[in-house]
Amino acid sequence: MFYYGLVLYYGLGVARDAAAGLDWLARASARGDRDAAEFIALDQAGNAPPAERYFRR
Repeated sequence: MFYYGLVLYYGLGVARDAAAGLDWLARASARGDRDAAEFIALDQAGNAPPAERYFRR
């Protein structure tokens, strides 16, 4: 769920949909994914990390 949320949030290979990405990240967070919870907190603070933090090119 975490990576699916990131793919949607950043629009990697799909149309960018930040709201849907955050929804999937919230689902992952609710299931105990700490990375998802951290990402949501950073996004809410206006400091969403770049995609390169999670994906290599």
